[in-house]
Amino acid sequence: MNQPFEHPRTCLAGAPARRIRGARKRAPVVVVGGGQSGLAAARALRAARIPSVILEASSRPTGSWPGYYDSLRLFSPAAFSSLTGMPFPADPGRYPARDEVADYLRRYAGNRGAKIEPDTRAQTIRQEGSRFVVHTADRRALRESGIVAASGSFSNPDRPHSQAKRTSAASSCTSPSTATRRHTSAGG
Repeated sequence: MNQPFEHPRTCLAGAPARRIRGARKRAPVVVVGGGQSGLAAARALRAARIPSVILEASSRPTGSWPGYYDSLRLFSPAAFSSLTGMPFPADPGRYPARDEVADYLRRYAGNRGAKIEPDTRAQTIRQEGSRFVVHTADRRALRESGIVAASGSFSNPDRPHSQAKRTSAASSCTSPSTATRRHTSAGG
C-alpha cells in the first residue's frame, strides 16, 4: 500500500479538480491523521476545492477508537455526534459505543471519497519556502502546499513525571502542585 506518492488529478477520489485558466496546479494539503478531525478537515478542503491527502498511521481511518476499552461510549448522544454530511446511524438519544464510532468513521471515510494513505506515519514536517516537506516513516518526502495537524495525542500521551510515587489517587488529585500542570495522572 505504500507506493510512491503522486499528486492526484482529483481533489479527493471521485471529485474532479477544478483549475482556473493560467493557474499552476496546486499541490495537495496533507492532513496528518485519519480520525474525526482529519476526516472533517479533508471534507472541508474538498468543499473548498482544495486537493488533499490523509496520512493515517494505522491501517484504517478510525482514529484511536479501536484501541480504547470495550465499554467506552461517546460523551454526547448520537444526535450530536455526526460529522458533516452523514448522520450517525443510531437512536438520536443513545450514546454510541466504541465499535459503533469506529465503524461510523470507516464508513464516513469511504462515503466521502477521501484520498487516504493508510499505514503512513508522518515523522517530521519542515517548511521550505512556500511548501512543506513531510518526511514519512517509510522514507518518502512529500512536498505539499499546506498541512493540517489532526493526529491527536493518544498514540503518544503526555504523562507528567512524578518526583515521588503517589500512594493514592486522592493525593494526586488534591495536591496543590498539580493545579498548574497540563495533565494529572491519578495514582502517579
